[in-house]
This record gives sequence, C-alpha cells and structure tokens, in this order.
Amino acid sequence: MPIKSRLRASTRKFKSRNLQQPIKSLLLLLIIIWFTAAVSISFSDPKNTLLTLVLILIAIERFIETFFTSKQNILKKNTRFDWIFISLTLGYIMLMYGSLLEAFFSPHKLSPLISIQGIIVYCLGLGLRWWSIKSLGFGWNLFISKKSIKKSVHLKLVKNGPYALVRHPIYIGTIFEILSIPIIANALFSLIFAIATIIPLLIIRALLEEEILVRYFKNRYAEYKKRTGFLMPKLF
Repeated sequence: MPIKSRLRASTRKFKSRNLQQPIKSLLLLLIIIWFTAAVSISFSDPKNTLLTLVLILIAIERFIETFFTSKQNILKKNTRFDWIFISLTLGYIMLMYGSLLEAFFSPHKLSPLISIQGIIVYCLGLGLRWWSIKSLGFGWNLFISKKSIKKSVHLKLVKNGPYALVRHPIYIGTIFEILSIPIIANALFSLIFAIATIIPLLIIRALLEEEILVRYFKNRYAEYKKRTGFLMPKLF
C-alpha cells in the first residue's frame, strides 16, 4: 500500500476511534435535553400539551428507528456514509429544537389548521417509510456500504411495492417527515432550515447509495434505473 494511502487509512481509523464515543454521547445528550424541555413545556403550559405530545411521539418514533432497529452500530466504522448520517441526525435534532422554540417562544399565534396539515404530511411519510422498509425486508439497513453489502446474505434488488415506481421511497417518506415537523409547530424558520440543509443531505446520501448499488447489481440496477424515477415516478 502506498505511504499516502496508508497514512490516510490510519488517520481515518484514529479519528473514528477517538471521535466515535464523544459524538454518540453528544447526540444522546442533545436528545435527552430536548425531551426534558418538551415535557417541561407540556406541564407548564397545559393548553399546548397536545402539540407537545405530538412532537414527543414523533421524536420517540425517530429515536427508536435510528438507535434500536438498525442491524448495525449507529457509528459503524469504515462506512462512507458515517459523517453524512451523523450530520443528518444532528440536523434532525436541531430541527426539533428549532420547531419547539418557535412553537412556544415566538410571538406568532399557533394555527390548529396548519398543525393538522403537518400531521397529515407526517402520517403519509411514516406510512411510506414503513411500507418501503417492509418491502425491503432483510435488505433494509441504515448504512449502505461495500462492506455491509458484502456481509449481507439476504440482499436482493427489490422491485415491488413502492420500489416499482421510485428507487428511494424511504427518502421521500423521510422528506415528508422533515417538512411536517416545522409545519406542525408553525415554525417558518425551522422549515427553511430543513429545506436548505437536511433535504440536500438526504439527496446526497441517496446518490452515494446508488453509486454502490450500481457497482453491486451492475446491469440489473442500470435496467432498473431506466424504468423508475429517483425520487419521483417517471410519467413515461
């Protein structure tokens, strides 16, 4: 192995080993602080209990899906998507903070009609994500990399369910979820933050996944791409 490549590999290993636990601890600490603040607001202002409860349930669902349903460690080493995944997790937490602050500490009045529309968008996204995960079966994973693909004995090219129309329905559902949170909270600045930062990161991650899937499935994935859309169904 060339010296430069060896240095880069050892540097990545060093950084992963030294940063993994502090980053994981920071994320968990931010989540605990958010839950504490949300519960405190709920008790201190009973008229906002319902809205707070909705946000807490959304956060719990995402927390369980992220930390407890993956077949791999949340910060698994040597995968290309670790830092994008960490950035997405941090962005999601910041979105929850911003939405909570705007909902209860900004001067505007909350509109129940807008909040209901946000809940509908969230339910659509949640339904699409779980339909997609069920269609993937054993192939679903929070991390897609050469290493994880080679270790998976169940991986197959799924073309049924929502995958018959689009290649990344889970990301569509996640985008719905990301947009729904600030809509539920009537949080305009948080909505702008989500559109400007989190959604572009999701699209980048989907593109990186496709690179690896093309290498793994080769011509089969190329044919699949011709018939399906990236995030929108092909009309023709």
